[in-house]
Amino acid sequence: MALRMAPKITTELLRQLRQTMKTSQSITEPIQAYIVPSGDAHQSEYIAPCDCRREYISGFNGSAGTAIVTEQSAAMWTDGRYFLQAAQQMDSNWTLMKMGLKETPTQEDWLISMLPEGARVGVDPFIIQTDQWKSMALALKNAGHLLVPIQENLIDAIWSNRPERPCQLLITLELSYTGLFNLRGSDVEYNPVFFAYAMVGTDTIRRTQCYLSPYTPVCLAKAVKNAREVEGMRRAHVKDAVALCEFFNWLEKEIQKDTVTEIMASDKAEDLRSQQEDFVSLSFATISSSGPDAAIIHYKPVPETNRKLSVGEIFLLDSGAQYKDGTTDVTRTVHFGTPTDYEKECFTYVLKGHIAVSAAVFPNGIKEPGYYEDGAFGIRIENLVLVVPAATKYNFRDRGSLTFEPITLVPIQTKMINVDLLTQKEGLIELLPALGLCTSKIQPDYQPMGSQLTSEMSSLLGAEGETHRVSPTGGTFCIQGWHTDRKDRTGVL
Repeated sequence: MALRMAPKITTELLRQLRQTMKTSQSITEPIQAYIVPSGDAHQSEYIAPCDCRREYISGFNGSAGTAIVTEQSAAMWTDGRYFLQAAQQMDSNWTLMKMGLKETPTQEDWLISMLPEGARVGVDPFIIQTDQWKSMALALKNAGHLLVPIQENLIDAIWSNRPERPCQLLITLELSYTGLFNLRGSDVEYNPVFFAYAMVGTDTIRRTQCYLSPYTPVCLAKAVKNAREVEGMRRAHVKDAVALCEFFNWLEKEIQKDTVTEIMASDKAEDLRSQQEDFVSLSFATISSSGPDAAIIHYKPVPETNRKLSVGEIFLLDSGAQYKDGTTDVTRTVHFGTPTDYEKECFTYVLKGHIAVSAAVFPNGIKEPGYYEDGAFGIRIENLVLVVPAATKYNFRDRGSLTFEPITLVPIQTKMINVDLLTQKEGLIELLPALGLCTSKIQPDYQPMGSQLTSEMSSLLGAEGETHRVSPTGGTFCIQGWHTDRKDRTGVL
């Protein structure tokens, strides 16, 4: 049975906001609507508690969404990852706008349909993206309305006990990890950043300098990883695979005791990661979800919703870590009992999507397929990948081709796979380079830690003799899509 998230009661907060829309000293005349985006002044996805304004006014704490409050209505736009979560976290004052559905109006169209003639719509100009401002302003202008900047954030004006803006110590890194200023921070949880602005000229630094530019060369440079960055990413994923192999071996034993909860599993995964060299922190809040909670795509367990893990249900773990040499993000979906044929079918189709993207070759110029049933279960498989050159039979106009090289090395559970649904191409040994044969890479780091690979892992390595199974049910993990038959130790794909 799923424990529902309790919605936040927002009646009084909305009353206060609507009053402030009329009386705030930062506005020359009343506004008839107020827009509350998700981000902060740096347009970050992950933000500090003091910047969680949309969550404060609505109760919805997903990473993406925009709230709009008018004199009579309140609406929330978010994408398919958060439909179920937003519906549970918001009270009846709010209308959920499901982005991507044909019947869902755009923010501009909804505002135009709700506003009185000649209305004024306010927004904090520091936390709305330029392109969003331009498109919204044009649509409202064409309908006879006006988008106006409100210098004082109206949510801040009504937010009692608003958290202070973080101001943590800066960390100076050694040259191996240096960036523009060789500095890291911890002002935002799970992110090695600090609040600051920098202006960098070609040969001098001026006291005041303003730019209006549609592009930034920094984004282009960050998009293409250099050799040192790639090397660091690979090291980080080896360490992460070691930690998660230990975690799933631990979980396969402990879940039989019927005492492991979602929070306990999350804490254990963090503990094992923290034992790895150069571990800094988690890279985001761990999504540890069992049974129906796994259908809430970005679910985070809290004491009020914390469920026990069961051998009769699917368990989904979406987690990652910040190491000094790289950042990881990996999702695995497992079952420690006997999955139903339907669950295996759903899992296998998700795996087929994962394989299809992994093997794609495309002209030079993150993938995480999933399946979710509200109130039942959720399935997701996620790897991080590098984009690398691909060898092709023809090279049209000398453009070259690219493909994906997985760097995530965490095994995929075989008992969830219905091999009858896999095509011959999906099962070919030649597909291993696309999926990543991880055993030889993690074995040297894994065994010295006092753990043994499961029977399936060891047989893929060609290990001789018996190996200990991690639980009475036996190990059931494969190496990135491999399935090994216990009886003859033959790879079955």
